[in-house]
Amino acid sequence: MKEDIEYSDFKVDDIYSIINFMKENYIQLFLLLLVPIIIYVVDHISNINAVLFGLPSPIPGVSTQSQPKNMQTQDKLLKKRKGSKK
Repeated sequence: MKEDIEYSDFKVDDIYSIINFMKENYIQLFLLLLVPIIIYVVDHISNINAVLFGLPSPIPGVSTQSQPKNMQTQDKLLKKRKGSKK
């Protein structure tokens, strides 16, 4: 019943009730306005990241994914070592 009394005071036609509502819920309204700004900033950072990783390597002959190749050569060396012990 208390909720009915609180919401009955709020009327869209009355400007004072809207101002009172904004005074009581200013933090929530601020956060609601902050959401699109956060989304825009994250999207901008994501675009910058895509541009940076889309560029070719500055050193010719060096690929950006060199670690899997190193793992393959290490696996081959381990297999050769295991085979030579037999």
